[in-house]
Amino acid sequence: MPDLPAPFEGLRVLLITDPHAGPFVSPAALLEAMRRLQSIEPDLILVGGDLTTSRLAEFESHREA
Repeated sequence: MPDLPAPFEGLRVLLITDPHAGPFVSPAALLEAMRRLQSIEPDLILVGGDLTTSRLAEFESHREA
């Protein structure tokens, strides 16, 4: 990025959007996706969009991921 301040040079930012943890994404599938994303060794992880499909309670079975 042009004019990026020196402290941010080489910073790895991972943006994860809309994982929609819930009935349409199995906990195992989400865990595998998260393991693959973590393998790039980001310095900062941002989560945007919808964490669950409809209710926060749906997240409980996906917590490990």
